[in-house]
Amino acid sequence: MNYIGIIISGTRGSGKTAITRKLCEQSPLFEQCKSVTTRERRDDDNNEYESISDTEFIEHRSTGKLITDVTYEGKNYGILSSAVQSILDANKIPILVVAPKCVKKVNDKKQRSNRQFLSVFIDADDSIIESRLHERTNYNKTQEELQRAEDRKHEKEAHYSIKNNREIKGIIDLILHLWDY
Repeated sequence: MNYIGIIISGTRGSGKTAITRKLCEQSPLFEQCKSVTTRERRDDDNNEYESISDTEFIEHRSTGKLITDVTYEGKNYGILSSAVQSILDANKIPILVVAPKCVKKVNDKKQRSNRQFLSVFIDADDSIIESRLHERTNYNKTQEELQRAEDRKHEKEAHYSIKNNREIKGIIDLILHLWDY
């Protein structure tokens, strides 16, 4: 099957964003698709999110403009179909970073048009994830463990699953190889 892009999903703290950034740095063919969110902007967002109002988000959802959307910790996150199309129109390969429970939804929608995404689930050992998450604000061990268990239920919905326990160079090379294959 010819894929139109890549979906990166996985547990929180697994390195999804770092992997996506490195993929885009290593190959100018890739471009991360900007997400829309109702949460406040964070210093580490690197222009990967556009903050919008709840009203705007609901309008996008109700008019079918979102390729995917999810509510996480009371805030809405989604990707506009127009953002994906804009990357495709620029002859680039879109990379979507989505919640694990959204992978199947995105590919089910795209399967109708024979335009699926190659999907990769990123995970890491619990001890590594916990050390990464401790660096973030609002860390709640119980809440994170529950979310991680929920995310891992959706691992099988991705085409591939990769552990990010060490340096990400090998993971980048593997994803590039999977894309070329």
